[in-house]
Amino acid sequence: MDLVKKFWPRQMVAQLVLLLLVALLLANLIAVTGTQLTGSLLHPLSRSLAVERLSVGVSDGTTALFCG
Repeated sequence: MDLVKKFWPRQMVAQLVLLLLVALLLANLIAVTGTQLTGSLLHPLSRSLAVERLSVGVSDGTTALFCG
């Protein structure tokens, strides 16, 4: 407990910076975990199919947003 008191920031600015860093690390951890869980849903074939659709839309002169 004394070790925590010794290294705990005493000024409000330092506490806010520490809180921001902890929040940034937690957000990054949540994002990486979510990507790992849903990353297996993105199969390489579906990525290649999306690239193929984009290339067909570009060669036809239409934009990929309006290709159906």
